[in-house]
Amino acid sequence: MLDAGIVLEDVSIVGTLQDIKPAPKAPTIIGNKLLLYGTFPIPAQFGKPNARLIIQPYVVDCETNDTVTYTRPLIYDGPEFGLTQERRMNFCPANDPLYAFVAPKPLTEDRMSLEWTDTVPIPDPTRNYHGTAAILLEDYTHVYYDKQVLVNTCETKRPLKFLEFSFNHQSLNPDDYRERPKREKRNTAGNISLSFGGKAMLDPDDPANAEQLDKLKSDLLEIVNGEGTTLKEFHITGISSPEGSYASNLALARQRVNFAHSQVTSVLPARVLSRVYQNPQAKVATWEAVADLLEKILSPKRPPLYGRSSIGFQKSGCTILADPSFALLYDYHQGYFSKIAYCAL
Repeated sequence: MLDAGIVLEDVSIVGTLQDIKPAPKAPTIIGNKLLLYGTFPIPAQFGKPNARLIIQPYVVDCETNDTVTYTRPLIYDGPEFGLTQERRMNFCPANDPLYAFVAPKPLTEDRMSLEWTDTVPIPDPTRNYHGTAAILLEDYTHVYYDKQVLVNTCETKRPLKFLEFSFNHQSLNPDDYRERPKREKRNTAGNISLSFGGKAMLDPDDPANAEQLDKLKSDLLEIVNGEGTTLKEFHITGISSPEGSYASNLALARQRVNFAHSQVTSVLPARVLSRVYQNPQAKVATWEAVADLLEKILSPKRPPLYGRSSIGFQKSGCTILADPSFALLYDYHQGYFSKIAYCAL
């Protein structure tokens, strides 16, 4: 049709109710109370000004089909029927047994939708019940409509059913269910310092060396074995003092770099080392860099250190980044720094 250039206009389909037929709904049981509800659609022209609508719901046992109880009826009178009924009852409402249930809303010839809900006690909450209603329309002389309809099904809802279940009890230890800390992805940094003295070996008189090495091993193993963390690469850079022979200074820087490198690799498994990028480097510092470092070290707030080397590493999320962090290696003797080197990871 579109290929031919023909477009159909919108079509509205309107259906008309031909009978009183409510949509059945599932009832609810709470304790020994049955909660019933439904909607009664009354088609147009079913009601009349001189007629009365009677809806009598009742509860039926789903297994035996026995009537358990009747609920409050719904009564709707047409305007003319109400006036005539009052005269017929000799102007005494007590003579009409249904007068107490008459709704304020009058019955008309128009389409009506009547909402209904009620709660009734039941003898056995473990059984299922359905709701049925008798619907009658009558005028002054006869009943012109009479039908039984299903309002509530046997598929009963029991929201508190879990309270009836029984379980085997046992003692629980709250510590077994305590929330455990988890590793989160965040940026952290750590540093360690090692004392070399004037050579490429650690100073045996400095007890902090063992502590710092243990800290290094613990941190690296925590990263390697931790949840969601991966060691990607590490860099070690050694920088020696420019004083003296360039070749000897470079060789000393290489020796200290090799020592620091061996300390790092000694705690890492072979499977980790095989996939970790390693970049050890040795350099000779410039005199400008030496002057800047001396100015920082000779600050009154920071006393000189002896042969101190620093190895630093930075962790970001689950990756060990190559972010060298330099620290000064020097020998202090009568205010004169004879050897300077840097070591960074």
